[in-house]
Amino acid sequence: MKLHSLVSFAFALITAFMLSGCFVTAEYLSKAKMEVNPAPEMRGAGEYFDAKYKFRYFGGVVLGPSSSQKIHGINNEMSAWCGNECRNVMKNNNVLNQVNVEYNFEYSHINGSAEILLGGKGPLLWSLGLGINSGVYGFTSLGLNAKHFEVGISAGAWINNRGYEFEGINYNFHHVPMVQGVESSSHLTGTSLLGFYTSLYFGSIGFDVSASMYDVDFENENLSKVPMVFTIYTAVSYRLNNRWRVRAGAVNLQGDGIENMVWSGFGGLELSL
Repeated sequence: MKLHSLVSFAFALITAFMLSGCFVTAEYLSKAKMEVNPAPEMRGAGEYFDAKYKFRYFGGVVLGPSSSQKIHGINNEMSAWCGNECRNVMKNNNVLNQVNVEYNFEYSHINGSAEILLGGKGPLLWSLGLGINSGVYGFTSLGLNAKHFEVGISAGAWINNRGYEFEGINYNFHHVPMVQGVESSSHLTGTSLLGFYTSLYFGSIGFDVSASMYDVDFENENLSKVPMVFTIYTAVSYRLNNRWRVRAGAVNLQGDGIENMVWSGFGGLELSL
């Protein structure tokens, strides 16, 4: 009997502790303002490559007006435990289902890169490089380089100091709901890049197109989606001699929720050794 009473008491004590310790929390956003930059360019040789290796250095400028756009389609996803009381608290704190999101499009007016391109007896071409463009980045690409065209894929890692401001609430439930305002500002962030490229070239003239994508990470697990941004570079190049080549073209930004595509121009000088 004593053992049965002891077990019952222990079970009741554990149950009471678990119920009293019930704690759930979630962060919901009312508005967010994010700086969005064109991704760095990741490309191939842009010409027929018949050497074993080559070092390539590029420096240039990007010209484009700063602009902003409202982004639609990003919502707070309510947790399963968020009932009427939780939703009323959110509404009273101006936190609605749809988040008020705004992108600020900004440009790094000076950019540059240093690469090594590796070829061989076959058409495979591999490159590895580092650069500066709204931060620092490293990248690699692999593709097929033929007499008058090339095509390939690319990947990279990008670290930049982005402007990011948001407001919202941190909703905690422990017997009674508690609401705490949250906000954030600019900080360093790391981003993964994925892309592809293709080029056509005849003699000294080349035409390049490269595209890449990255996530706009709002650092919040309660949003309906993580939007993507796509950056497309279109360029014309002209080789002046064995060492120097000039390039100029356009940069296009588009992606989830961006209703009006954003354009800028770029140009630069390339040195091959």
